[in-house]
Amino acid sequence: DYLRYQVTLVRASLPTNTDLNRYFEVMNTRGQQLQQVDIVKARLMSRLVDDQQRACFAWIWDACSDMDSYVQMALTPKNPRLRDRIFGETWSWLSITDFKGLWGARTIADSHSPSTRTVVASMSLDEALAKYSAIGTSEPDDDEDNVRFRSTIEFPALLLHVLRIVNHEDEDEMEGHLDDKRLIKRFDDAVADKDDTWVESFAVELLRYRNLFDAFILKRQYTGTTGEDGDWSLQRLVRRLSKGRHTPGYANTFSTAQTDEEDGTINEPTNDLLMLESMLRITYTSPRTMHWITRLLGALRGRQPSAVAHLELADALREYARGKVREAFFTGEEPQGFSINRIVFTYLDYLLLSDSPRTDFRFSFRNSIEHFYPQHPDETQSGAVVSGENLNLLGNLALVSVSANSKFSNSVPKAKALTYEHTIEKQSPKLHLMAEITRKRSWGDEQVLSHHRAMVDRLRSDCIVSASRAVPDVL
Repeated sequence: DYLRYQVTLVRASLPTNTDLNRYFEVMNTRGQQLQQVDIVKARLMSRLVDDQQRACFAWIWDACSDMDSYVQMALTPKNPRLRDRIFGETWSWLSITDFKGLWGARTIADSHSPSTRTVVASMSLDEALAKYSAIGTSEPDDDEDNVRFRSTIEFPALLLHVLRIVNHEDEDEMEGHLDDKRLIKRFDDAVADKDDTWVESFAVELLRYRNLFDAFILKRQYTGTTGEDGDWSLQRLVRRLSKGRHTPGYANTFSTAQTDEEDGTINEPTNDLLMLESMLRITYTSPRTMHWITRLLGALRGRQPSAVAHLELADALREYARGKVREAFFTGEEPQGFSINRIVFTYLDYLLLSDSPRTDFRFSFRNSIEHFYPQHPDETQSGAVVSGENLNLLGNLALVSVSANSKFSNSVPKAKALTYEHTIEKQSPKLHLMAEITRKRSWGDEQVLSHHRAMVDRLRSDCIVSASRAVPDVL
């Protein structure tokens, strides 16, 4: 009786690979440290007036927090009928967009399926034991493929993006807007004078933008054909028929098909947006700097997702990147060497790919500026020489991975171009172009200056920047 009526059990879900012995020790000494996202959830729920509101809010919040699963599956696990009601017969887009309607749909579905009955109030000890003892013994998930995806950002970052859009905040990248360490303060400020209606509305908007995020923001995908490193993916969830059952499938976001692309091909509109997003993803690696995600999700505000053209979103991202390039390269004195911002290299690579499309190229994480003609050339190798005045020009530089930079070492351009052709192809279209010039001619001051002019002109013509500085003359 004491256990039944006097003891409250709290079930804590721990992150994978938690050191359980250390966790037990911490719990015994000072308790479990709450994360900011848990505190925000509790404070928002405290503004709701009844158990039904709180249960609905928690249901939506918990589903949206599972960032590595498409939200359709997290919100309606093993319940295709409920998925039909909430996301329509295609399962792609949220069709119920009011708080009470969402909870009503779930209540109806639960009433028809006793095994998935939702306990709105806290569970009794018997109910908790019965529910938790069944974990691991149920039927396999109807979305086993869902585990193959990894989100670009974590849940706290998504909350901050959605909060900016819901509050109609301007697009200035003010300090702290996407700082997850300020999550509590950002929400405390946002709800200071709000009531339960605002919290309900935010929950619906969170679900809606999470649905849009899944379909329009790239993920990392791991399949048998992508290898350990995975590949970029831009797909929406669709309903398919398999062996008489409705199961989830994945189609290119801008494909008209309602089934998977079995051969793994990516149609041109989807690939265009995917290349832009992956270019920005590898440029701005910290979630606090991924303002392009807010820009893209904001462009979807009030739109019917199925009617959005890829060019609208691609243009929004291109203009965002152009603004960054203007600020980094065409404002003030032209930067050189390690002062050149990463966006200049990555956007230039994107433009070169647009000029000569390559379906096999994928943007990868690169943070090392490579001097094609090295700063300290190997004295045992011979070839054309680049003077110190031109060594740090954009024309002699490319962005590569740390491992590639180490591999190239202090080799002269001719040696790099002939020895590491495969590595160069994978690293950068600009580096590939430089290697091609070297193989055909050589790589000295003349080639550096000519390539520099061509690259600056290509950036200028795209970013609509007038020529305001003279490029150094050939020596």
